[in-house]
Amino acid sequence: MSISTTERLFATTNLDPALAEAVEAAPADRILEGIIRLEDPDQVPAGFRVVSRFHRICTGRFAAGLAWTIRRDPNVLSFKMSRLVGLHDDGLRSRDPFDGRSSDIQSWRGAASERLPFTGRGCIVAALDFGLDFAHPNFLNADGTTRLLALWDQGAAYDPAHPNRFGYGRQYTPAEINAALATADPYQALGYGPQPSDSGKGSHGTHTLDIAAGNGRAAGSRPGAACEAGLIFVHLSTRRLGTSENLGDSVRLLEALDWVDETARGRPWVEGNPRF
Repeated sequence: MSISTTERLFATTNLDPALAEAVEAAPADRILEGIIRLEDPDQVPAGFRVVSRFHRICTGRFAAGLAWTIRRDPNVLSFKMSRLVGLHDDGLRSRDPFDGRSSDIQSWRGAASERLPFTGRGCIVAALDFGLDFAHPNFLNADGTTRLLALWDQGAAYDPAHPNRFGYGRQYTPAEINAALATADPYQALGYGPQPSDSGKGSHGTHTLDIAAGNGRAAGSRPGAACEAGLIFVHLSTRRLGTSENLGDSVRLLEALDWVDETARGRPWVEGNPRF
């Protein structure tokens, strides 16, 4: 049985198997996404373009033909292909996340709001999820303006007229969201809404962010745990994925966290999706 070039290289280079498969299947000039861990954070191997940095952990882009050279760099401790994240990671795919447990969640939320004297004022709750109803009353101020400090739809088509340093998706400012809210159809006006992610029982991002930080303005609702916090939302997705239930991949997740930290501008923040 013959041994492929990739198998021989893997035996000597210890490349991540998923990355090895992606490299073998791609033309040498195709740009791939990956995550590296460095011994010296200041020594990035040639050919790896850093997009987000977490001290020694970096997400970035590289040509498939350079993968083996990057992995052989003595400063590279680990080099991984992006991994999908989603319901399959926590065993929830076999059940409907909206299967009648709302009464339990209301009880948990009510207990939290009664037990804790904090409201999140001055802080930020960031949700990395899918499907946010940004026009929901619980995400609006009393004057009808948005509580969102920013929204990034990672799965949207990239528009050079609205550039971002990551090179994909669409990022929206409070001014853009407020302008959309002033129209008869804010979802169409903004070009983003919960409809593609709505299973018919409510979109997940709306559900979880309301628990974490809804302000209780909607009729019949109760305030979330951090009802006065500022909000940031990232709709996790990739253009390679075909279903809204999948939450993207590990590179997109790390880059979302990097963007949240950048957007927070030094204010204390917490990632508010309990799945992660």
